[in-house]
Amino acid sequence: QSNMPFVTHAWAVTGEYSVVLSAFSDTYPLGVSCTQRIVIVDQPIHFVDIASASPVSPFASWACAATNIQDALDAVTVRGARVLVSNGVYSTGGTVPPMCALTNRIMATNAIVVESVNGPFHTTILGAGPPGDSAVRCAWLSDWAQLVGFALSNGCTRISGHEYRDQSGGGIYAEKGTARRCVLVENSANQEGGGMFWGAAEDSLLTGNSASRGGGASLSAINNCTISSNTATQGGGVYESTVNNSIVYFNSAGQGMNWELGTYRYSCSLPKPAGSGNISANPQFMDLPYGGFHLLGTSPCRDIGDRASVSSLQDIEGGPRVWGGSVDMGAFEYILKGTIIVVW
Repeated sequence: QSNMPFVTHAWAVTGEYSVVLSAFSDTYPLGVSCTQRIVIVDQPIHFVDIASASPVSPFASWACAATNIQDALDAVTVRGARVLVSNGVYSTGGTVPPMCALTNRIMATNAIVVESVNGPFHTTILGAGPPGDSAVRCAWLSDWAQLVGFALSNGCTRISGHEYRDQSGGGIYAEKGTARRCVLVENSANQEGGGMFWGAAEDSLLTGNSASRGGGASLSAINNCTISSNTATQGGGVYESTVNNSIVYFNSAGQGMNWELGTYRYSCSLPKPAGSGNISANPQFMDLPYGGFHLLGTSPCRDIGDRASVSSLQDIEGGPRVWGGSVDMGAFEYILKGTIIVVW
């Protein structure tokens, strides 16, 4: 490839390759070159099963799976590895990241993908409260790590220490990390982001979380999420975040609004945010008094999202992310009752 601002290439076979980059200019008409050695390896998989009878590191099969997630993460030696987690409530294990005093139930770095087998309604990462010196946050994500298909609950922060690392992000603290198809419920932060602080959330539900600013999320990138029934002093649901194709509704703030600051596109919130495609009508959740956030067939949030910004093939429940004319706002895609869905 030539005369491109950037180039990409994918290798189909593992092995060692040499990549040569050459550049030419008026100053260097003969060009200058450099060679980079690239090693392509299979993605290693490490397994976690809370009921495992014979855990043996590096936990390379279900027969010798780890019994807590952090043990499997500590066994990873290859950037981009995958940690696969079976059903259960994971409430043991933990680590304290550098320059941090708060224990995290899991800490994922190095572009690791931590994924549950059967989704967030079967697999839970449980922190510990109340907020204070003994609190445990659910997850710390950094360096492009991904958390896929988990419920994260009862994560709490300290009430002293670093404003962000120790006191923000009760459920998830994410430095360049992403949560996909997750449920963040009943987490608490002393400062910002009761459910999530920094990072990105996609196709996820944030509910019942609390913080001083951003009960659901703060300083985050929110895509196709439902954020409801969270509380904060400022920004009951979301504080100073980028929000796309999402529903931010029925959150409460002691000194402000349902949301505060940030940028919104193709989202449903009250008051109506400035920006393309936003609406303020009641989203019409099916079972809100009982904690349900599926859309009714008459919901104004159906089929009016921005399909071009959709990055996932599945909604929070593993169904098709787009069903009908366009993508729905929120984490749950509306599927006509009686429709048979086959998920591969």
